[in-house]
Amino acid sequence: MKRKAIFIALLWGAILLAACQAKDIHNEKITESVSADEATDGLPETGMTPTGFAAEDSYVSEPVTFVWEKVGFGGDCVVTLEPFNTFKLYEGPLSSTIYRGYFDVDGDIVTLRDSASSLTHKDFRFRINDAKTELTFIEDGSDSLPFVRLEDGALFSTEIHHDASEYWETESEPETSERSDVIPAVMVNGELYFSTGQESTVSGRCGNMDGTITSTVDGTEYPTENNQSNFGTGAGYQYGPEEDTIEVRMTERSGEQRWIVFKKRAHSEMAPNELESVTMEVTHVTDRMITVVFENGTDKEIETGDSFWMERHTRNGWEALDPVIDNYEFIAIAYIVEKDRPLKLEVRYDWLFGELEPGEYRIVKQVDDFRGPGDFDTYQYRAEFTIDSDICRIDYGASALYTSHDMNQAIAVILDEFSGWEEKGGALHNIRYTSDDCGSAENLARMNDLAKDGAVYTQCIEFISDFHSPESKTDAGAWDPDFEYKNWHWWLARENGGPWVLVAMGYEW
Repeated sequence: MKRKAIFIALLWGAILLAACQAKDIHNEKITESVSADEATDGLPETGMTPTGFAAEDSYVSEPVTFVWEKVGFGGDCVVTLEPFNTFKLYEGPLSSTIYRGYFDVDGDIVTLRDSASSLTHKDFRFRINDAKTELTFIEDGSDSLPFVRLEDGALFSTEIHHDASEYWETESEPETSERSDVIPAVMVNGELYFSTGQESTVSGRCGNMDGTITSTVDGTEYPTENNQSNFGTGAGYQYGPEEDTIEVRMTERSGEQRWIVFKKRAHSEMAPNELESVTMEVTHVTDRMITVVFENGTDKEIETGDSFWMERHTRNGWEALDPVIDNYEFIAIAYIVEKDRPLKLEVRYDWLFGELEPGEYRIVKQVDDFRGPGDFDTYQYRAEFTIDSDICRIDYGASALYTSHDMNQAIAVILDEFSGWEEKGGALHNIRYTSDDCGSAENLARMNDLAKDGAVYTQCIEFISDFHSPESKTDAGAWDPDFEYKNWHWWLARENGGPWVLVAMGYEW
């Protein structure tokens, strides 16, 4: 397998937690909006409904968004109160942190408790008016925010709407305030640098600038000339201490200056799923892994890696899932999608996103049109799938012989085998690993007794399943129709780490 270095960076995903390490490409979700109405669209769901909490107990019947009277971090700073007493607090489009959790109401005091975020665990206290149109910040008992300085008495209102020209003090502004899904960016020496939403930690900074932004383009476009941005002119910048970064001096209307980190990334990484005759689809879905199949009908060298993120369809559209762990990384490996030879990948997602509730989801993966070292275009591919309540459940058991990757490859073979019956009404309930005893020399010898085409197997593995057969005799084939089978055995084997082959199945073999 050909390998190409794929940079492992910080993973985000149309707004993931700043504490999570993520690939740079995910940062493009940070700045999808700059107005109060847009700022709440596309933000992640809290995904939390308290046990025993009824809809009629909600403090608000629908989301209510309050905008800070001053300008937030690159745009509107907003608080959104939601049904089931959940909330979101967003400092602005240049921040990569969203505070989420439950809120309590005691008289006219509303306390936001950031219980959902593994990064912060902050509390914020407000006084709300009877009409539920204003929130007044209470400094006593509240935690501070990293980018927005809220003073006691700071007002948030449903009636406040800022013009985009209020965001940053620059010598000139972009031609329009409509930002679409474009990230703040600067071109320096022919390279695009995109805002990470992070404030620099550099201290004792030299006062000399390495450059100044001298021209700007529309806020819905990306710069095409050196020292050009899409958020105005006049800001100075310095090269950052981290490789491929610059730090831009942003000046708020209050006069306060902040150095924001911008990271270099190829413009093509922003490209949508638009490669003709290159496709990605999800073919199998379980409660812990999915099978993703790529097909390449071109002469291009198409590559993909292990990295991915996932989104769920909600009333606000597609929204990124929050990882269940803080620190993680993907293996830097490239899989080649050869022309007219489908590439099948088994993607185990539960380690990163936990158990998924029933709903509509999609996986997002990076696909490269690779032409040579440093010469490639990157695209984002999305494939949708559904999690049902009766989804096939996987039990990996405990094994010192096989990794979950080994098992997933074998499980995919079982799913392929059963898919024909599934199309006819059969239902596979589960696939369970037996034990490492299945890999004994005796069992391996029995596998080789059944081998075909001169195969000499070096490993074998066994799973057990429960399933329901198709209703009609014709569709059920050798199985009893419309029957619940328990503890059905699947035996697979492989040669020297190659693909698994289904050798035998049944109650006895």
